[in-house]
Amino acid sequence: MPAYRLLAATGMRRGEVLGLRWTDVDLAVGRLTINRSLTVVDGALVWSSPKTARSRRSLSLDPETVAVLRSHKLRQAEERLVAGPAWVGEDLVFCNELGGPLQPTSSPAPSGGPSPARACR
Repeated sequence: MPAYRLLAATGMRRGEVLGLRWTDVDLAVGRLTINRSLTVVDGALVWSSPKTARSRRSLSLDPETVAVLRSHKLRQAEERLVAGPAWVGEDLVFCNELGGPLQPTSSPAPSGGPSPARACR
């Protein structure tokens, strides 16, 4: 459950996790940068920048979380190959089966609520 692991290990907000791109994650040094968030406004998905300078931040990742994310990235690459040209390619760390964004309202919550299978693989 990579999304839950990241939520628990970093304290990131759900929208921050869902807005995370692989270009924001440096697995070699164990760091990620929060540059945007995914929210729902009037029923539509909206990408937004962090509201404050303090919200735009860089976080260290522990070795176990890095290992989980490495495995997740490999699985995602395999899924991308299977999807072929249908893959939308938004570079999202946590995405739906075609690479597009997940709905924040149905995605992993810190409370441990229900989540789509794609976010938990």
